[in-house]
Amino acid sequence: METRKVEELIRKLLKRGFKRDSVKDSCAACGVSAVHVYKLLGRTGGRDVKWCMACHKISSWKRSASDDLYEDTEFDLEKFLA
Repeated sequence: METRKVEELIRKLLKRGFKRDSVKDSCAACGVSAVHVYKLLGRTGGRDVKWCMACHKISSWKRSASDDLYEDTEFDLEKFLA
């Protein structure tokens, strides 16, 4: 993914109210410690987006009001931000 596209998607995430977690996780797919975590919390739940900047694997979890996480296997970041 080219740098301009990555920057555009990050800008859209931040504009939607997502906050970036300062801790970088290790990617399960490539093993590099380059996963940025973006979180959105609301009264009725929220969403977590994990995005590896090395291999560009993106995964997402929905957060319920009781703070339980459920993986969203159909998540597409570009469609979500469109």
